[in-house]
Amino acid sequence: MTTEDKQIPILDALRTPSGHSLVIWCTSCGCHHMHGAGDRPVGEGGGHRVAHCARRDGIYARTGYELREVGMLTKENVVGYFGPQAVRGLRRLMG
Repeated sequence: MTTEDKQIPILDALRTPSGHSLVIWCTSCGCHHMHGAGDRPVGEGGGHRVAHCARRDGIYARTGYELREVGMLTKENVVGYFGPQAVRGLRRLMG
């Protein structure tokens, strides 16, 4: 999915229980990445971010991506938004 005018990908993001970070699943490298949510209220932590992916030739390297905060970081939301492969490595963040 992209924004209409800039062709910047839009990725779903889940807020960590602490409320300070957003987690995304990177389809470029198959890992999760974290971004700060700032002091924005829950549901409003999205916006443009520079890609944190280690793959410098990855699909997000040039444009970064827009984050769309879609919910809290729970196992159900991880599976629903990112797929079952994303649960591994996120258990400690889910509380």
